[in-house]
Amino acid sequence: MISIIYAHPLKDSLNASILKAVGEKFNNKGLEYSVLDLYQDGFDPVFKPEEQTGYFTGEGTHDPLVKKYQESLAASSQLVFIFPIWWNEQPAIVKGFIERVCLPGFGFKYTEQGVAPLLTNIKEVTVLTTSGAPDHALKNYCGNIIENQFINNIIRPITGLNTAKWMNLGLASSSPEQIKEHIASVSDLFEIER
Repeated sequence: MISIIYAHPLKDSLNASILKAVGEKFNNKGLEYSVLDLYQDGFDPVFKPEEQTGYFTGEGTHDPLVKKYQESLAASSQLVFIFPIWWNEQPAIVKGFIERVCLPGFGFKYTEQGVAPLLTNIKEVTVLTTSGAPDHALKNYCGNIIENQFINNIIRPITGLNTAKWMNLGLASSSPEQIKEHIASVSDLFEIER
């Protein structure tokens, strides 16, 4: 199964068009997938006091939505993240998803050597983003946060994967035709038979 973690508050956004294209590709290929729509589901990214207390004890969570998301991740061999880049990184709701869903004992465990991943059932991760800034600005002037922080320091510790695909569309320099081409090329990322 594939879990798509989707985070955009507007139903008619470019991110929604990307989600639709990816969903159509998976449907055409007969692939089973689940969309975790953080905004539509009303996901609260804020840790509750009782969750923080249980963070290191391995108690986990009592939030049924978090448990539903954990079940989806545990059943998935692939993750697809779709979100806009705001202030040069993922939206707070995506960071909250990682913090509240990928808890110790579920997403990772502490060892004497550091952190060991527990979501090793996930064999592939794709990150699809949109931004105001062009790619070269994100990578060369804004710290390349998606690769350096999100992929290397968040995705790797929970999955053990050393690589992930990342594709971004910088809107400031994109024409309507380039946006259409981008959506088509996003769909092409998933051409490989699984």
